[in-house]
Amino acid sequence: QPFVMQGGAGWLSPQGRCFTFDNSASGYVKGEGVGAIVNSPYAETIDGEDIVNKDDPFLGMISAVRCSHSGKGATLSAPNGPQEMEVMEYCLRQAGIHQSDMDNIDPHGQGAFMSDAVEMSTLKGGLRNEQGEKPLSVSTVKSQSGFM
Repeated sequence: QPFVMQGGAGWLSPQGRCFTFDNSASGYVKGEGVGAIVNSPYAETIDGEDIVNKDDPFLGMISAVRCSHSGKGATLSAPNGPQEMEVMEYCLRQAGIHQSDMDNIDPHGQGAFMSDAVEMSTLKGGLRNEQGEKPLSVSTVKSQSGFM
C-alpha cells in the first residue's frame, strides 16, 4: 500500500530512475539493500594515556552528528534550508573543523527538483560561499541504489 500511495503522491520517478541534482529529476525509486557503519574506538585509554591501536585500519572518523526537524518546511517532507544550515553549522563546530576542510558531502538527494534545489542552495551558501574556495564534491547514493 505505501508504494501505491507514494506513486500517487508523485514521489516516485515515472522513469524508474532517480535523477538526483539533474534538471530531469522527477522523484526517487525504491531500492533494497543495507548500509552499515561499523564503529570501533580510535584509541583506548590506559593509565590516563590514549593508545592508538595500529592494527586496526583507520578509514575515517565520525566527529559530529545532529538530527533536527523544524516543521517549518513548505510541506512536512520538504527540506528546510535554514534548518539544514543550522545542522551543518552545529556539526562543523562540534567537529572543530572549518567548512573548507570538507572534501565531499552526500546529502539526502531525493530526486525531486525543488527539494534538490533547496539542498544544493543550502550547501553552496553554507559550505562554499566564497569565490576561489576549493571545490566540494557532492554525491548521492540514491542515484546508484535507490531509496532504501
